Parts: sequence; structure tokens; C-alpha cells
Amino acid sequence: MRKLFFVLFLFVCFAVPSLSKVIFSCPRSNQIALTFDDGPSPGFTDKILDILKKEKVKATFFVKGNKSLMHPALLLRIKVEGHDIGNHTYTHPALDRVSFARIKEELTKTDQIIEKITLTKPKTFRPPHGRLPPYKRRYVESLGYDVVLWTILADDFWTRRRGMPSANYIYRRVMGRVRGGDVILMHDNSKEIVIAVAMMIKSLKKRGFKFVTISEIS
Repeated sequence: MRKLFFVLFLFVCFAVPSLSKVIFSCPRSNQIALTFDDGPSPGFTDKILDILKKEKVKATFFVKGNKSLMHPALLLRIKVEGHDIGNHTYTHPALDRVSFARIKEELTKTDQIIEKITLTKPKTFRPPHGRLPPYKRRYVESLGYDVVLWTILADDFWTRRRGMPSANYIYRRVMGRVRGGDVILMHDNSKEIVIAVAMMIKSLKKRGFKFVTISEIS
């Protein structure tokens, strides 16, 4: 029985064509997708939402299940204000090091929390650190998710070697790489990104870019 299950699993993951896809850029050169990982984070996500509302810009938030459970009001605000919500696992594990069962558990728990709070089930998924081997990507796709990657990493996170980069560094890094059609990966968990996002949006608008959510390009 176990052998039969394994054969069926391989067939679903590798032989049956997937209706899902990998998204890493926008289809048009005048489009930009702002995306935020690892939230919702009180004190930061709400300030980013304030900026997006003021600038009339929509974005996509790839949220963690455990943080969504802790901060349901913030998650609901993301939804109510018209932004996309994607799955970013429950605890942010390195998926190249965990089992298929653990992957499914991480995704399912997060989906259940998001659906309970927002009445919407996510259709997109971003793997933590982008670490998702092809055979596991096929498994995630078989569960019905589009896998979302990126073209520009804001490098807006703390490391032991350098500490937390400044808002100006984040802004210059992103704006120096934008060519159009980009999906920009950021993290809504620092004061630096709050400052940088405000500057980014103004500069991107001046350059004539249109902001889109992942659902608008998927």
C-alpha cells in the first residue's frame, strides 16, 4: 500500500501537467509589484499600509501563519484595503530541509488562519528564502499554489555581519536595479523599510511605473 501511494505521489508531482506556475516578474515593462514577506508586524505593517493608502498603491503581503494568528486585525486590514495576501508558511522553515508532510502542514495551517480571518484562501505561495528545490516546487504546485519569486531583493534585513541596512541603502539598492516588470521583495518588519518604501513609491511614480498586485499578473 505504501509503495502504491509513493508511485501515485510521483505521478501527480511529475507526470500530471500542473495548472499552477512560477511567477517572478510582471508581464509588462511599465509594471512593478511591491511584495512584503514575514508579517504582519505591528508598528511596521500598519505604517506601510498607511503609506500605500495615501499613495493609492496596492501591494502583496506574503504572511506567516503564526504572526497572522497573533495579529488578526492587521491581517484583516490588509485584506479590507484591497491588497493581496499570499502564504509564506506558518513558522518560516527552510523547505529544502523538511519533509513533504511538514510542507503541507505549514501551508495548510497558514491557509486555515488566513481564511478564518479574511474569508479568502490564498492562491499564491512564496517559499522562505526562496529555497524550494524543483521536486518540492512541483509538490507545492500540485497543492494548487502559484509559486512567487522575485527579480529584486531589497536586502532589507539584519545580519550579524553588517547589522540593519539604512533606509537610504535599501532605497538606492532597489532603485539602482529597477528596469521595469520587476517583482520587488521586501520585509514589513523594520522602520528602515517604512522610510524606504515611501521614497521608492514616489520615485517609481515619477518614472511612470504602474503598481500591480500578484493576482493582477498571475
